[in-house]
Amino acid sequence: MAILKVLSDILLAIDVGDLSALVLLDLSATFDTVDHNILLRRLEYTYQLGGVVLEQFRSYLVGRCQYVRTSSSTSAPAFITCSVPQGSVLGPILFLSKCQQSRSSFGNDQSRRGSMVNAAT
Repeated sequence: MAILKVLSDILLAIDVGDLSALVLLDLSATFDTVDHNILLRRLEYTYQLGGVVLEQFRSYLVGRCQYVRTSSSTSAPAFITCSVPQGSVLGPILFLSKCQQSRSSFGNDQSRRGSMVNAAT
């Protein structure tokens, strides 16, 4: 339904002569770039998780492997040190942690840029 609303808004803007642009962000690879050690440190120090809770997250992330199987053969397992399993109960929690990290980093970047601009003028 949302795609129809976007399409409708773009067509209406074009009809009245307005300039229209659509920017799409693909966040599907976000989970593929999350380093397990960095995420676990973030959960520990930023969110103050420890003990059994942190160990549950650690056991969920660490030691995972993947392989490819065809009808006639199976590849050697490859251990995964980055990425968060998707389609699980913990996935959204870890995604929010990653988003918070990105938002914090962006905010810090902006404040540094603002300081540099103010110093230059």
